[in-house]
Amino acid sequence: MIRYIIRIILEIIWVDWQYVGAFDAGTFQMSHPDHYSDQHVGVTVHCFESRWGTRHARIVVRRHGIESLANCLHYSAVRKSTVWQKEIYPWLRGRHANKIPTYKKLKGGKWDFRRMLRGAEISPLNKEENT
Repeated sequence: MIRYIIRIILEIIWVDWQYVGAFDAGTFQMSHPDHYSDQHVGVTVHCFESRWGTRHARIVVRRHGIESLANCLHYSAVRKSTVWQKEIYPWLRGRHANKIPTYKKLKGGKWDFRRMLRGAEISPLNKEENT
């Protein structure tokens, strides 16, 4: 119990979150406030990891205007999607994911986001880091 309290205090004092990846959760059909049209809106999930190993995911529904106030009502639909269930939820619970790098790989310079954005194979920079 004491080690959890120490870890929480250290996270509060020495906050250092690293952006480790983003997932496209697809598009969802959401009704428009005028009730005459439906729109297909894209959803992105951003993943963060702290220096101490705590993980956090933020769901971003890409729609603007007055209807963006109700975006939080659609988070449950995102959490039922296959991307969330197969990749993000296990990662949040502490499992290793191949598509999401760790905090140490990003801070140590062993992971290249530019290569990932170009569409190249997602892998560490050094071949010996593949294990």
